[in-house]
Amino acid sequence: MNQDFDLTPDPRVLQMLGEINLHQWRCLAELIDNSIDGFLHAARSGSPVDAPEIGVSLPTADNEDARVVVKDNGPGMSFELLENAVKAGWSGNSPLSSLGLFGMGFNIATARLGLVTEVWTSRAGDPEEVGVRIDLNDLRATGNFKVPRQTRAKPDHNAHGTSIVITGLKPDQRAYLARSNNQKTIRKHLSRAYSSLLGKSEAGKIRLMVGGSRLSPRRHCVWNEERTVSYPDGTVARAVEMIDVKLAPRRYCTHCMRTLAPSEEKCPTGSPSCQIVETERRIHGWIGLQRYLHNTEFGIDFIRNGRKIEISNKDLFSWSDGETPEVEYPTDDQRNRGRFVGEIHIDHCRVSYTKDRFERDDPAWNEMVRIVRGDGPLRPIVAKQRGYAGNDSPLYRLYQAFRRSSPQGKNGLWSRVLVVRDNDRAQQMAELFEADDPDYLTDERWWQLVQEQDKEVLGDTPCDAGETPLPAGFVDDDATPADGEGTPPESEPEPEPPAPPPPPVRHQLYELSRKYVHPTFRVEYDVQAYAVEPDDPDLPSGLPWVLKLDDVATRTYGFLVDAAHDVFRSTTMTPLDGLLTELTHRTVEFLRGQSQDPSVAGVLADFRRQYCVDTRLDPQEIIALATSVLGDIARAIPTMAEVSGVELYEELEDGEKETIARRMANRDVPDHKPVIKEGRFWEYADLESLRKPEQFTAIKREGDDRYNRKIPPGYKDAKKDSGDLDKFGDLIIWKEMMATAKAEGRPIIFISDDVKEDWWWIHKGRKLGPRPELIEEFKAESGQDFHIYEFSQFLRFAAERHPEIKENLGQVEVSLLADEEAKRRLDEQARGDAERLRNLEDERDQIVGVLSGAPGSSRETKVADRPTLQSRLSEINEEIAALAESEDQEKTDAGQSDTNERA
Repeated sequence: MNQDFDLTPDPRVLQMLGEINLHQWRCLAELIDNSIDGFLHAARSGSPVDAPEIGVSLPTADNEDARVVVKDNGPGMSFELLENAVKAGWSGNSPLSSLGLFGMGFNIATARLGLVTEVWTSRAGDPEEVGVRIDLNDLRATGNFKVPRQTRAKPDHNAHGTSIVITGLKPDQRAYLARSNNQKTIRKHLSRAYSSLLGKSEAGKIRLMVGGSRLSPRRHCVWNEERTVSYPDGTVARAVEMIDVKLAPRRYCTHCMRTLAPSEEKCPTGSPSCQIVETERRIHGWIGLQRYLHNTEFGIDFIRNGRKIEISNKDLFSWSDGETPEVEYPTDDQRNRGRFVGEIHIDHCRVSYTKDRFERDDPAWNEMVRIVRGDGPLRPIVAKQRGYAGNDSPLYRLYQAFRRSSPQGKNGLWSRVLVVRDNDRAQQMAELFEADDPDYLTDERWWQLVQEQDKEVLGDTPCDAGETPLPAGFVDDDATPADGEGTPPESEPEPEPPAPPPPPVRHQLYELSRKYVHPTFRVEYDVQAYAVEPDDPDLPSGLPWVLKLDDVATRTYGFLVDAAHDVFRSTTMTPLDGLLTELTHRTVEFLRGQSQDPSVAGVLADFRRQYCVDTRLDPQEIIALATSVLGDIARAIPTMAEVSGVELYEELEDGEKETIARRMANRDVPDHKPVIKEGRFWEYADLESLRKPEQFTAIKREGDDRYNRKIPPGYKDAKKDSGDLDKFGDLIIWKEMMATAKAEGRPIIFISDDVKEDWWWIHKGRKLGPRPELIEEFKAESGQDFHIYEFSQFLRFAAERHPEIKENLGQVEVSLLADEEAKRRLDEQARGDAERLRNLEDERDQIVGVLSGAPGSSRETKVADRPTLQSRLSEINEEIAALAESEDQEKTDAGQSDTNERA
């Protein structure tokens, strides 16, 4: 009798990993980490990947066909390595120099998002791709972890890389991922998390694409590291404190992934698998001042091997003596806003298994805290009372100089604290910084505002010039009598001039105050907008707005608007609409008589396209709103229906009932019967149960069944995710052809250049005709014959039967060859444009890094070079926009060409 226990886990454990609460962007980051590790490993082994790139595709609609794809052009994996890579708990990475750690990230991320995961990979020179399909429901049903090995032909043997495709997305996940606003949030998080690696890495400049858009590193909007404040006592405070401390090497266990104490020679766990190495340790980065205050957007980013683990963390701003932590920053701002930010690299510190937090019980964390903020409180009086002294840490220095958000006393200078008093304006400029506006990358605009504020404090304003009275006797007075002539009689006092009227009440509209540039003609307007009263002296009586040139030298315009005017009591007219209308007329007048001679309609359309993004109708948002409304209707059905919930439930199909039962189980509904009886089961139903055309349902049901059984045609399109019916396009055409043949009693000749195997009988690479199954089904359904030809093949056969068209056949073949040559040239141009775009984006990132004052990036560039860099950045942005417009046009033309060919 076998006395051993079998501890092989149930396959359900993989599904349970998906219950770990991990944000969607972190799930994607786990898969991106694997791709980056592949690039790093290739570079370290001496075979770097040229132009490394990772592409992430997200769902465009909330339906059952939604999928998530992460694809890279990395070195690829062998079958053996792929087999290990998808095993839970296996990791071939070095825990000291790789992003992946525990071998669990892949399983947690994929199971969190969906139930089915496919991985395909190949190396350069491999004749085929190897893959694995992990269906969590199938594994659970079979009770084991065995899945078949899969292969598929690879058209280009030199291609290499790995793709991960997640389908069967969980309803809550696909609903979240399909929303455009959520996708923006995901891009924002990923651009911050990988900002260091997207700028530079051992593998070169890694290109990360999400939804077809390249992610640029998200930089902190901080004061330039050269910006300082000098005090009367000779001390100097820096806006940015640089940190670079090399620590003594320590022993490290690669198996347990922990740093040993200085006194420990061996790993205390004592496992036979423990392996001790000596590792270099270094803490480096910076902390500094953000150019604006915010309630949440501040804190320190903690980084491991280039990837941000914790973002905007505020732990170092509190101090505890072992009891309740005391918040030390921010405390001097009435609205509890902060501006301390930073980036600290601690590669040797242990992280959690979900890689969203550094372990606070790791001695390396406490060591970092002492270096960055010191041992005691940041508050000097409290520190002295508690017996702490001599703190000279970077955070302590920053705290002593800049903890306040306004200067002390009514005569305090804003330049001493580096704060823009109008924080709304500072935040608005920060948005332009994030948009890589060349005029707002440096901190000069913020510094100008600070200087103006100081002038007000000192009373040094332009209107005061020349009004200070001269001292008596400074110049001769003609009315002064000579000695001995006495004094003249006193003259009557002149009446005092009437008091000037009070200045009109105006409130700046920061959302409208900005630079407006026409995207095509590059006509610029610097606009300062103000909300005014109807009786404002500069606003013509009865008018809703006026745009006037306030400063000819700088071409600054003042836009005065009466927001309470009747014209704005309509949802189709806003102050922004009025401003853009004014700018349109001025642009047309400015260009009148020139070669462009634009129309009012065209210029206004361009302005609205550029500056009315927030009010633009978003199809995905409309769909999401409609989905939400339909959900509300579903929940209201029980109160409106005149039948019981049980009767409604029984009218559903078996598949719909299974979906409802599964969702109730996933949401921990303890007893289904009362939910069904009360009619509340609609809350767990697919919305398709409420809005499903019978024809769509029938074709979808038949298509899913045929595709699962690989019945032609169309099953090769099963992975399409561009729409509910798009992947069934071939099947719909097939059904229509059979119906037409039956109705007209004639055979069908189908002309198509679709070369997939679900139409053609292919033997040893040659297309011999339609699939036999197609011929049989067509005959059975319509009683007619079915033939399929490629276009060029059809022309040759037609010419043999009809000699009168033979003389034109050569012209057609020449035309086809010309089309192929044109497509080849377009492909070459597209490759050239892609390379040009990559180089331009790299140059732009480098310039943006210098101009933005990113710590460590501006030391090599003189201030005098900034105007040149700003000009070059504008040129690059224009060229990138032109390339993007050209690419969009090519896609449109290609789509039209495909439509014409299909027709």
